[in-house]
Amino acid sequence: MQSLENTFSCVLLGEQSLLVQCGEELLARGHRIIAVVAENRRVIDWCDENKIFHCSHFEQLRDLADYEYLFSITNLKMLPEWLLAKPTRQAINFHDGPLPRYAGLNVPVWALISAEAEHGISWHQMEVGADTGPILVSRRFSIAANETAFSLNAKCYQAGVEGFVELIERIAAGLLQPQPQDIMQRNYFGLGKRPDAAALLNWNEPAETLARLINALDFGPYPNPMMLPKLDLGECLLLTRAAVVVAAPMMDTADGAAAGTKLSVGTVVSAGTVEAFCEQTLTVRCGGGSLKILRLSALNGDTIDIASLLREKRINVGDRLPTLAAANRVALNQYVAALCRYEDFWHRQLLRAEPIELPFAEKNATNKCDYEWQVAEFDAVIADMQTAADTQNNGVHCVAIIALLLSRLSGKAQFSLAYIGAAAAAMDSEIARFFTRVVPLPIAVASREAFAVLVDAVAAALISAEQRVAYLNDLPARQPDLKNAADCAHFPVRILRQSNLDADAARQLGDGAALTIVLDDSGKSLGLWFDRGMISAQNVAHLLEHWRVLQHSLRARPEISVSQHNIITATDLRQLAAFNQTRCDYARDICVHQLFERQADAVPERDACLFEGKKLSYCELNARANQLARYLHSRGVQPGELIGVLVERSLDMLIALYAVHKAGCAYVPLDPVYPRDRLAYMAEDAELRTVITQRSFLDFVKVSRPIVLED
Repeated sequence: MQSLENTFSCVLLGEQSLLVQCGEELLARGHRIIAVVAENRRVIDWCDENKIFHCSHFEQLRDLADYEYLFSITNLKMLPEWLLAKPTRQAINFHDGPLPRYAGLNVPVWALISAEAEHGISWHQMEVGADTGPILVSRRFSIAANETAFSLNAKCYQAGVEGFVELIERIAAGLLQPQPQDIMQRNYFGLGKRPDAAALLNWNEPAETLARLINALDFGPYPNPMMLPKLDLGECLLLTRAAVVVAAPMMDTADGAAAGTKLSVGTVVSAGTVEAFCEQTLTVRCGGGSLKILRLSALNGDTIDIASLLREKRINVGDRLPTLAAANRVALNQYVAALCRYEDFWHRQLLRAEPIELPFAEKNATNKCDYEWQVAEFDAVIADMQTAADTQNNGVHCVAIIALLLSRLSGKAQFSLAYIGAAAAAMDSEIARFFTRVVPLPIAVASREAFAVLVDAVAAALISAEQRVAYLNDLPARQPDLKNAADCAHFPVRILRQSNLDADAARQLGDGAALTIVLDDSGKSLGLWFDRGMISAQNVAHLLEHWRVLQHSLRARPEISVSQHNIITATDLRQLAAFNQTRCDYARDICVHQLFERQADAVPERDACLFEGKKLSYCELNARANQLARYLHSRGVQPGELIGVLVERSLDMLIALYAVHKAGCAYVPLDPVYPRDRLAYMAEDAELRTVITQRSFLDFVKVSRPIVLED
């Protein structure tokens, strides 16, 4: 441990285990950690174990007492000037690359792609610009053959810890020697920087280049913030997980390959030609050498049988795999750069996404892919209102009504709709193959608020979805916690935005959903593309009736809460009226308990009640209720008195309720699951003197006359 005069106070900010390791080094030397800013569960647990104050956002540091150093460790957020100025000595950052040549994000990946012979880490003084400021400590190490992002990140971690120990020892000894960065050597890799063409393998490149790309994007079991290398089979994209360079085409049927799945000796092949394949591997000719792919997976991350898939796609040895046209590569790069910056947003949305059930779906429904297209015209008055609203709100009003109707019919206040925005729908098909265009649209219906509140919330969600358009379709395979997340492509209800109602577009973009609702800019109609195996045309018409009723209610009384609006159709009202025709004649000059006694006399041995395998006949129930009623009178209970019933759900509860009636009293239900202070309040408010209860609940309420059933 350092002597007290050589120790210092500090704040740590970051998310990963490197922060914990550096924190341990600080504590071991007697330095004082004033606070930690983190959301990572492991970091938080470590703080709790060491009784260190922690918070989730650096804004909470504004009022923190003075401290000498701020250490930013595996932190990807840009820090404001006030925070950089807050430590009395320095703000210091860890960077997982050698500065200034590799500044920015994911630099170990770029070092591997660039075939660097060595890499390094830097601890540097923080300035307003990203990864600027004098270097305080650095480490260099060699890059091994077949190094992956996973293994290189491990080296950065180890070098980071070693460099941090050197850093804090220099601080304690007063021996820091900051070295300014040479700005002429600076290369910055920003958030939108990703491998060319979404990491699609370009067979015109040398096999060594493609192998480096595959290794550079291999993060092992950890989340992959970049992308995964892809192989194009024309009809589908596959993810390439591991590969090795093969110097020349395979000439035999080794490695378990069947006859006819390898090229014969002397065959001249072009780049992109399939040279060999078996269940586990695929060999493809490249611009130089050949690449033997050792593992392929589907976009969801599931490993596939290569041979079976190639046969299914009718791809044989000697066939050339498709390549992406140069113009499409340029367009794809533009889309990737624009949209990849929103991946954290979509990651969070996907984790929270929860579908809503389709109202009036067929029982035991199956996806038959038997689709039908309909166009529903609005009533003239509603169409005028709809057009006026959506001219200003870009379809918001219409989506809000759909959301409210689904919420009211399902009883669910929070859910997500599958959504394809106008920009996503307009994507070129060659580009769209690399993205997931069906995204979650979060809906939260506040039942006590007016419709205008829901419209505002839906507007915000739609603007957010339209701005972010789509996400790279390998995202679920790159984020382990998304493996079990809901897939919006399978949500039963989908919203599709188009400039005009188009059945062909609905056919292309609506498959997979039970019901796709297509909205155009006119506001006078909507399109419905639905699977008749999931919901019948008759039930779709019924859903539209509810839609129109709700629209009329919203137009008539926009100020009332959304839970008060009418959604019941005339057909439903007639059905409810028929259901409620239960009127029958009965003796009106006697009480309910007397009617029950007549039934007990008529059928004494018939079962009157059944609960969890126990039952009582009419005779038994009547006798036990009589017994309890007489006991109530013997304890001084008078007709007209209120009696509390604090009994768990059981046959005893029914006996107690029936006995209260026989005693000429009224009961006050006291549920044992209620908090005791609430039960006490209820008993006091009702001025209860008598409570029928069970021994286990005897001390739940205090009254002058408790009646314990077991006694």
